[in-house]
Amino acid sequence: MRTPATTSPATASRPRPGGRLVFVQSSMGDIPRSLRMMDEHGMEVRIVGEAEGHYERLIVFEAVVPPID
Repeated sequence: MRTPATTSPATASRPRPGGRLVFVQSSMGDIPRSLRMMDEHGMEVRIVGEAEGHYERLIVFEAVVPPID
């Protein structure tokens, strides 16, 4: 079974330049793919929190959209 990505190019294009996107993703999802997609859209991503559950880890990300030069 394939888990859908947390974001898509359409979602990544919505935040305003200089804005930020905060989202939670399960460790059962494809985290490297989500990070790769954010990077492809020029976003700087950092982990701002984590929580352990019985079956998964939840990770809170913050992605900053680069300002327009």
